[in-house]
Amino acid sequence: MVTKIQLLRMSERELDALMKQLNISTLRNPLSRDEKIALIQLHGDRADEFLSGESNAPIM
Repeated sequence: MVTKIQLLRMSERELDALMKQLNISTLRNPLSRDEKIALIQLHGDRADEFLSGESNAPIM
């Protein structure tokens, strides 16, 4: 499972790209860094696929 430490080490741009790959969208923009991390953690299994390279889709 993706850890908060892994996400904290990511740049804002990397977090945005990961959210895009996971198809996470919100009605409120911009989100704070903590909000982005929380949303990505809710999609933990799918985020793991992208971070481990198991997914076919590249992180932009």
